[in-house]
Amino acid sequence: MRGDVTDQRSPWPARFALVALGIAIGQWQAMQPGVEAQTRKVEAPQAFLSGSERCEVILKDMHKTLQTMDQRLANLEQTSQVLVKQK
Repeated sequence: MRGDVTDQRSPWPARFALVALGIAIGQWQAMQPGVEAQTRKVEAPQAFLSGSERCEVILKDMHKTLQTMDQRLANLEQTSQVLVKQK
């Protein structure tokens, strides 16, 4: 009859021990030095520039384009003046 008796231990001490072990491991991990990454400065993408910073880039690009157009117009005027003088 002894084999029919089941062990009726409470599961709470085992659960308590596992929780305490988890807390202890977590605290130990928190005390360990973490990984430190080296940072480097990178310029902010165009999308994150403020209004004046974006305008400056756009205005510089427009200025360069207008200078190119002025040079081409000056060349066209010189060519047309040469052609008019030949007639």
